Amino acid sequence: MKANEQLTSIGLIGRHEITVLDDGRIILPSDIVHLLQAAGVKKLYPAEIPGLKALVLCPEQLWNRWVAHLETKFPTIKTHPGARAYLTPFKPVAWDSQGRISLPALASNHAGIRARGTVVIIGNTYYMELWAEDEFSKIRQGCEDALRKTDQQQQDSEDSDADVRS
Repeated sequence: MKANEQLTSIGLIGRHEITVLDDGRIILPSDIVHLLQAAGVKKLYPAEIPGLKALVLCPEQLWNRWVAHLETKFPTIKTHPGARAYLTPFKPVAWDSQGRISLPALASNHAGIRARGTVVIIGNTYYMELWAEDEFSKIRQGCEDALRKTDQQQQDSEDSDADVRS
């Protein structure tokens, strides 16, 4: 990558479920490692996701894009006293020759990531999310419940409109 080029994407990451090693390290799937290496990424910056027990992993070059995303989504984060927790990453992590990363203990504790547990990596373009499997299942179920509720409300509204037209 040329010095004046800005990294705008690391590519499609998809979804992966990975068992955490006994020593707490996580083996990144080889396709993710290849994407990162092809983009010239050498380190990932783990940080908390506001309101969730999960981590975001950003390449150094895209850290500012993540912060801008948070500032847009949560405008008061710039002035809130606790904002540094979300706008300052944990210690950066690099992977070894086998694709293993060691998260800082504070990061693992925040996300509930434990040795021999399962983590879910999801993401696209410029960051990845890292979830403990049980947290991911809870948040996914909540999303499915919200979608069902919205579908039901829409159906009820359409039925009500049909009754009025009759």
